[in-house]
Amino acid sequence: MLSKAHDALKKCEESLRGLVAEAAAAGQYDAVETMTEWARTLGRLRGGREAEDTPERAEEVEQPVAVSVAGSASKRLSSSKSRPAYPRFARSRTELVKIGWSKKEKKEYLHRAPWGIVELLCQRLKSWGSKEFTSEDILPLQGSDGVEVPSYQSYLCLAWLRDSGLITKEGRQGYFVPRGLDLLVETSKAWKNLPPKR
Repeated sequence: MLSKAHDALKKCEESLRGLVAEAAAAGQYDAVETMTEWARTLGRLRGGREAEDTPERAEEVEQPVAVSVAGSASKRLSSSKSRPAYPRFARSRTELVKIGWSKKEKKEYLHRAPWGIVELLCQRLKSWGSKEFTSEDILPLQGSDGVEVPSYQSYLCLAWLRDSGLITKEGRQGYFVPRGLDLLVETSKAWKNLPPKR
C-alpha cells in the first residue's frame, strides 16, 4: 500500500512540473513559485533526493513570517489595505530575497536565490542582445559546473529584473532589455539599492 502511495505522490509531483512549465510560458511567476514549492514538498514527502539536496529548503521552511490579524476591527479591513504590496525584494548577504504573500496560508513567504544566479541570468540576457525574448528562450540556466539552476530561483531573478525596470515586458509576447542599458552595471546598482532583509 505504501508503494502505491509513493507512486501517487510521484505522479502528482510530475503533474506539477508540467503545470509549472505552463505557468512559466504564460508569465505567471507567482504560480510558478507556489507550484514549485508544492512539488518540493511532495518530493520531501516521498523522500526524493532533489528535495534533500536543496540547501535553501531549510531556510525557506524556517523563515516564513506569520501575519497576525488581531481584533475584529482589523478583520473588517480589506486584505489589500491591511498589508503592503507584494512581491517585495530585499537582499540578505549574497542572496536575493523575494517576499511574497500566500493567499492560502495568509502569511508572508520567502524565496531566495544566490547573487550568482542574478549574474548568470544577466550574462545570458547580454548574450541574447536587445531582441525580444521569452522565458523559454533563456531558461533553464546552467552554472559553470553544468548543473541546472532550480527554476524558481531563475524566475525569482527574472521577476526582480522586471520589478526593477531592468527588463520590460511586452504584452504576452515576451521581454526585452532596453536599448543602451548596460544590464550588468545597472543590476549591480539596483542590488546595492535593495533594502537589507532583517
